[in-house]
Amino acid sequence: MTKAPKQLDDGNYISPDESLKRLEDIVVDDSDGEMDVLEEPGKSGAKPIPIKSFRIESLDDRYRIHNVEHQGELYVVDWSKELLDEGNMHTQKDWRYIARRSQFTLASAPFYTSTIFALYNDKEHPDLKQRGLVEEVGQMFEDDFSKHWMMTSTGALYKSQGEGMVTHGWGPAKSENICEHLVGRRKYIEPQCGARKVIGVVLGTTNLVKVKHAYEWISGRKPYFYRLNNLPEGDIERAVVLGFDLHGRLGINCIGYDGFARGCSVTRAEEFYGNDDGKSHNL
Repeated sequence: MTKAPKQLDDGNYISPDESLKRLEDIVVDDSDGEMDVLEEPGKSGAKPIPIKSFRIESLDDRYRIHNVEHQGELYVVDWSKELLDEGNMHTQKDWRYIARRSQFTLASAPFYTSTIFALYNDKEHPDLKQRGLVEEVGQMFEDDFSKHWMMTSTGALYKSQGEGMVTHGWGPAKSENICEHLVGRRKYIEPQCGARKVIGVVLGTTNLVKVKHAYEWISGRKPYFYRLNNLPEGDIERAVVLGFDLHGRLGINCIGYDGFARGCSVTRAEEFYGNDDGKSHNL
């Protein structure tokens, strides 16, 4: 089925009406020298999957992705199987309050990227069940991007004078990053695009080769970086949203206004495996 792209304004903002390595298996040196493994239920004799390597669980309301590498640390990342708030669209500001009523929050653009990298790394997983789950989660993201602008917890503050600001997350976990070249030309994301630094601030990585390949793999579209072309007359806040545009591209869109959201919850791997209940917390 052909997926229809969405309209993207060619101006400096999107209005509400217009907006629609693999980590190698990690062997843990426990005191007994043995590696923790997980046998798949009902498959006695199946090759065991190391607990602390990449793997996906399909639970009732979420996909749980184990050992996602994110900025030098490993995380267990949960993604909701349903869109938040029954699939309604909101501004980023409204999502901050709506997420307080949920066990999920919104992923930042870097956590989206880290998750997509993890799936891309293991697209040829040797375990057929895991490979199927990689495809299943990847298809979920592709469907999201093809139908909606997907909201992240990453924001862009364009200033009329001086450097811009990119923020990730909300509350105590919020990070603020000064971004010298937030305003500039829009362009395809590729190694020689000349926007490596600003894309790195937004997506959490300057590995544009991998960004290009992983995002294109998961969406079938070339990733395209949207931002304000010129300095605004006054300070403007916008959200980073992800989705297809009318030109057949996957927009990494730093001039978003509103969008839909899929829930995300993350736990540092060392905390997850150190707790019997594996309770997650939002970041």
